[in-house]
Amino acid sequence: MKMSNYIKIRQRIKPIIPVLMVLLTIHIMSPAGALAQVFMGKNKVFLIGQVVNQLNGAPLKYQKVIVEADSSYEPNFVYSNIVYTDQEGYYYDTIQTYNVKGALKVSTVDFQNNTHDTTVFYRFNWSEDNILFANFALPCQQVPIVYQANFYYIKNPNGNNTQEYKFVDITNSQNIVSYEWDFGDGVISYEQNPTHIFGQGGLNKVSLKVEIQNSPTSKPYISNLVKVINVTSTYYFHMGGHVFAGYFPIDLGHAYLYKIENSELILIDTATFNDELGFYLFYQLIEGEYIVKADLDPSSELFNQFMGTYYGDKILWTQADTIFHESSVYEYDIHLNPNEKSMTGPGVLAGEINYTGGGDDFTLPADNISIILYDDNNEAVDVCHSNESGEFELIDLDMDIYYLYAEVTGKYSQPLYVELSGTNAQITKIEFSIEDNIVTGVIGYAGVNENAFNEQVSQAYPNPVANDVFLNVENITTNNLRVALISASGETLHTCAYSNTAGIGTISLPMANLPKGIYFIQISDGTGQTITRKIIK
Repeated sequence: MKMSNYIKIRQRIKPIIPVLMVLLTIHIMSPAGALAQVFMGKNKVFLIGQVVNQLNGAPLKYQKVIVEADSSYEPNFVYSNIVYTDQEGYYYDTIQTYNVKGALKVSTVDFQNNTHDTTVFYRFNWSEDNILFANFALPCQQVPIVYQANFYYIKNPNGNNTQEYKFVDITNSQNIVSYEWDFGDGVISYEQNPTHIFGQGGLNKVSLKVEIQNSPTSKPYISNLVKVINVTSTYYFHMGGHVFAGYFPIDLGHAYLYKIENSELILIDTATFNDELGFYLFYQLIEGEYIVKADLDPSSELFNQFMGTYYGDKILWTQADTIFHESSVYEYDIHLNPNEKSMTGPGVLAGEINYTGGGDDFTLPADNISIILYDDNNEAVDVCHSNESGEFELIDLDMDIYYLYAEVTGKYSQPLYVELSGTNAQITKIEFSIEDNIVTGVIGYAGVNENAFNEQVSQAYPNPVANDVFLNVENITTNNLRVALISASGETLHTCAYSNTAGIGTISLPMANLPKGIYFIQISDGTGQTITRKIIK
């Protein structure tokens, strides 16, 4: 398989009950909590195919074709029908379904009763209609040579117009005296190999009529062939790859496919590993930019021994390699990052993570979210996943300084500064909130007024910033604050201590030499409180 020369980068989407869709509008969510695409009515799959003689391309009339749902790809999809080809060798079928994706197995038999079949895949992420083609060229009984008009076509031959087609004559005769092409849109051509630009998209019947005369005195022989062409500006391709945990393909897990649309990430599809091959496939994808994440299923024996990993073998979505999808490629392999934790200390970090929105009091537990622990050198040292109640726990930690990071694809997560010590070895009231486009975290303690601390530090200004950024502090009860400047990928770029015995002052951080992007300023006091401010450079 030829690999793309661009940078390379997949369980079923679990639907949330409809009432939650009214309460909570989240376009970018974690895989396990993603809202499934919902259609109010049935969607239509238009299946079209032509059955021809393998020898000369002649259409085969009244050929029986069986169309069935491929339950191995989508178990909930049930369908079966028998159709027959017409005078032009074409068969047609319309399938209605509520499913957002599925597959059809199409088969027919030749004159020796041998079965010929193929599988076509549909997807309704892009449109409420799908037009699929399944053509067959069948061996036929040997007959005397019959002249037959025949041709093939090349879409977008010059690479600059998707509605331009090049038509190439392959009629089985050297004695053609005339050609007549009808492109189905009112345009006729008499060239042997014409190029035609269709005025608009849609299905077009293109016909070729040739006149064959083997000698000046022989009677001319006329032959025709019709082909149906779907003129569209969109290309559809497949993608796939293997996912490895160490040296071996993963046993139980999922791959999640996200499409990049207008700087947003939209969950398009989820694929489940249910064999020992560790191979994922996503079908019928339009051209565009995608990222893929793979993670183990909670029932896997290796769960939490490896971290959820994106194509490019990165554990954060902000560092994932983008797939520039322009052809079918099956080599987007992912090697899960191992959890190489070696700590045996008494430390514990625990809490919960929730989706928030639809009102101040609305929360929804976020399950199967990767909670990643970084040390003070920005190295990932441990990972766990939230359960169905949104709860998570990291244990056996050494006494040290850490950053806790909730990895939610498409949302900028603010690393939470935590410090474990002999007097504060277990922090169990950590709360992460997944908001519209950001993930925030706080450490809750009895008797601590977190809102008061938030109000004592101003918003960052100027914002957007070009050079230095400032924050005003007022009535701070402690004179020792820890200030950190953090990139969108979680890297700590700058730290400093702020001390002001008067309780009133200004914090400044240099940003002139940093590239454009999103950054966070995180301020922590000695009681476990942390606040974060978002900045745009």
